[in-house]
Amino acid sequence: MYFRLKKTKSTPVLQLVESFRNSEGQPRQRILLSLGDLDLPASLWHPVAQGLENYLQGTPALFESAVVQEWVGRLFREITQSPKSLESNKLDHELPAKMHVLTDTLTHTHSTSLGPELVVRQAWNHLQFDEHLTTLGFSPTQCRDAALSIFNRLLDPCSDHALPSWVRTSSLSDLFQQPLDRLGDDRFYRISDSLLAIKQALEDRLASTEKSLFQLERRIFLYDLSNTYFEGVCAGNPEAKRSGNSKEKRHDCPQIAFGMVLDPQGFVIKHQVFPGNDPEGPTLLEMVKSLAEGAERPLVVIDSGMADKENLDNLLQAGCDYITVKKRPTRLAYKEEFASLDSFVKLQNRESKPEVLIKVLDEADERLVCCWSKARAEKEQGIVSKAEARLLKDLEKLKTRILKGRLKDPVKIHLQMGRLQERHPRVAKYYEMTLTNTPLDFSWQCNESKYQQASEVVGGYLLRTNLKEMNAEEIWNIYISLTRVEAGFKALKSHLGLRPIYHQTKDRCQGHIFITVLAYHLLLWIEHNLRKQGDYRSWPTIQRLLKTHCYATIQFQTSDGKRVHLRKAGEPDTEQKKVYAMLNIPYSGLPKSITVA
Repeated sequence: MYFRLKKTKSTPVLQLVESFRNSEGQPRQRILLSLGDLDLPASLWHPVAQGLENYLQGTPALFESAVVQEWVGRLFREITQSPKSLESNKLDHELPAKMHVLTDTLTHTHSTSLGPELVVRQAWNHLQFDEHLTTLGFSPTQCRDAALSIFNRLLDPCSDHALPSWVRTSSLSDLFQQPLDRLGDDRFYRISDSLLAIKQALEDRLASTEKSLFQLERRIFLYDLSNTYFEGVCAGNPEAKRSGNSKEKRHDCPQIAFGMVLDPQGFVIKHQVFPGNDPEGPTLLEMVKSLAEGAERPLVVIDSGMADKENLDNLLQAGCDYITVKKRPTRLAYKEEFASLDSFVKLQNRESKPEVLIKVLDEADERLVCCWSKARAEKEQGIVSKAEARLLKDLEKLKTRILKGRLKDPVKIHLQMGRLQERHPRVAKYYEMTLTNTPLDFSWQCNESKYQQASEVVGGYLLRTNLKEMNAEEIWNIYISLTRVEAGFKALKSHLGLRPIYHQTKDRCQGHIFITVLAYHLLLWIEHNLRKQGDYRSWPTIQRLLKTHCYATIQFQTSDGKRVHLRKAGEPDTEQKKVYAMLNIPYSGLPKSITVA
């Protein structure tokens, strides 16, 4: 076995060649692998070829270096997955029904995760990704590269630069029946650009496919905005801006914002990226203006940050209805309503859930729903108690500094007092801080009246809508579905690997977000189908269960001197079979390959 460089009209081609004798005893050569312009140094040709031959024949050998060992493993994987072979490597090849195997030589190598890949591929096929991409001008190779890039977001998120090395550790080569060891990271940068170029068309097609698959009614639309930050200055992206509204509290880093429109079941309809310092309100109309083009009047559900008068007027002018929530401070105007919970009605069908009480208040142009939640009251009380404890601790520290003479300048003391109010906005408004100059003394006192007024409305919130004929329970149920958007942002930022963003240019950052959103389509398909079967486990839990179902290369020697390398999928266990059954995934008859040396 040796390497040779074949000259062509364009780029010379590196070939892995084996010498053998035919049935008539005549010397012949055959090409095992055509490696193109593979960057294998000529100094490694002989040791790699010799090491690969020994490895295939099962002869123990010490590799000259870790580099030689890495190349031997890489080329071995290509041989076992190539349509050519040493003797016979066709995917439909079968071993003889009977053979004498030397059991002492039986071993296995190159085990790769298969279960999660099968689930993700099933979601990909059912959402018709290949058909959509082909219709939008993608070649088969581009469809494959798009699948690899999107699958990675669900299976093991990493940077585009690290994607090729990740692919070599998965079973995707076996499922695609293509050797994927020689992929470069540049193809994943290019596929990101190509996907971004068809963003609107692909999102429309996926939304239509999901609506048809799951019989979704789409009159109600949920919209919210989130952001994420960059490490570094990100000078090449004009949308990366510093802002005081960082969800991760990383105000020291530039960030970008992105909004998503979902239906009540949580399926993504569209998304958009905005500069990091854009206020939330103006993004609303841009995101929902296309929703009013349908025959039925859409109902848009938004949070209080976007519910200013101008936005709500724009929604009505665009032909949309709305449901939103009033900002927290405004509930003090309704403290008399919350003071008497006996006039509220208890929500039904919540036997195993915390109690929620509601009451309708109709105003001139809107219907208000006063809501009080026991769970929310307990949460707010806990937050306020912890915030108050932190404030009091900082107040004591400031007083100690003044008493010990470490801080004497009244101007600087007032500056520190302002910083405490800024640091503890939730509770500092209930405390009055006083500084006297002669003698220098710092003190504080709780405004019991303010504190008592705030405590009377703890656990309460107010929903508002222009649909005065809608009943209160329906309004509450529709608004609560907005939590699906929050769950979507959480999934994107956690196990789908939205952050950190490694890219430094605008298009690459947008492409990264789009690929993550496409992976979220796959995740929603998986979780929705599992929920229909009564399985409410999260994707990380399912992935952890399935990753022990693997592909492996089984190696053994026969009594007639042949060395067999059998690449095949293992048998799933009982729990794994249950998941496959719920998702209708066939696990028998998966591709296999046989190499005989």
